[in-house]
Amino acid sequence: FMDIFGLRSDVLEKGSDETALANALDKVQDPNAFLDRIAFLYANPDERARDEVAMVDGRVLDRYSAPVVSKDGHRYGRIWFFRDVTDERRYQRELMVARTEAEAAREEASRYAKSLRKELETGRRIQRGFLPAKLPQPAGYETDVRFKPAWQVAGDFYDMFYAAPGLLGIVVADVCGKGVGAALFMALFQSLLRTSAERAGSAPHQSSNPEAAIVIESMTSTNDYIKRVHQPSHIFASVFFGLLNEKTGDVTYVNAGHEPPWLVDACGVSRLRPTGPAVGMLSGVTFGVQRVQMLPGALLLAYTDGVTEARNAAGDFFGEQRLRALLANSAAGSSAQVLERVEQTVTEFSDSSPPSDDVTMLAVRRLPVPEPAA
Repeated sequence: FMDIFGLRSDVLEKGSDETALANALDKVQDPNAFLDRIAFLYANPDERARDEVAMVDGRVLDRYSAPVVSKDGHRYGRIWFFRDVTDERRYQRELMVARTEAEAAREEASRYAKSLRKELETGRRIQRGFLPAKLPQPAGYETDVRFKPAWQVAGDFYDMFYAAPGLLGIVVADVCGKGVGAALFMALFQSLLRTSAERAGSAPHQSSNPEAAIVIESMTSTNDYIKRVHQPSHIFASVFFGLLNEKTGDVTYVNAGHEPPWLVDACGVSRLRPTGPAVGMLSGVTFGVQRVQMLPGALLLAYTDGVTEARNAAGDFFGEQRLRALLANSAAGSSAQVLERVEQTVTEFSDSSPPSDDVTMLAVRRLPVPEPAA
């Protein structure tokens, strides 16, 4: 008591409670409340009590008092305990402030996450608006697509449109990066490529191979724009762009650094290898052009690397060989059946884990020639 209240030893030596209290009153913030509590406890000798006393110097004391009673019920008086709990209370206040701030931060983060989800959902709807709502179904062919973003928005995109009458444009692409940034540039690449192809398809061509001229012009103009205007962003995209001549089944294409599509027909399984670098990677690039023919019964599958790079629990990739074997055993199926089987097999392989990358698959099948009636 003497140390806590800073009393001189001669005050205690006098043995007077009144003198000790009188010397302690100027140390507490509320002397009247301090004395009233003492008076109450002495007036109620059986009471036990614990409270806190705020000191003038900023300290906080824990005060405990209890009656001293012998076994036979004789009262000897009252005992008092004072303990400095200043540090404990300060820690408690700091903890309370930290908890309050953490709760406020959590609520703010929750509001932000909710707002972000709403914005991303808006972005997803806008992005879907850039993609075909329904694929063309030319006479003698069937088409189908699977599009599964790893996030709410994707860097993958696909397209199918007529660059000119009878010439069906087939596009599957993968913009570098993920998330919102890739999705924004996806919309740019898709718009540039389609607009360029439609413009080139509507212009008169002196070339003996107008399909090749359309594909090359579309890819070159898209590449030059991206490289000229968006070079600081270092953005690029792998793109497969083919033009299907519905009459002949010829597919004239440029594969700009993209996963080689698969062509499955009576001759087996083959691939449409890259004919140039990714779009937007190099200035003044010359894209090579190739042509294959889809015979009746043939299937063309274009896809992004989210398919072959799907992993299982052991960390193994699904890989090209599994996809090749799957396609070889699915040659007789429709476009929808083939895509459904690939999607299901990849999902089972990856133990139904969410994809770590966007997954896009676009299939075109040339229907077999009907058997003549007997």
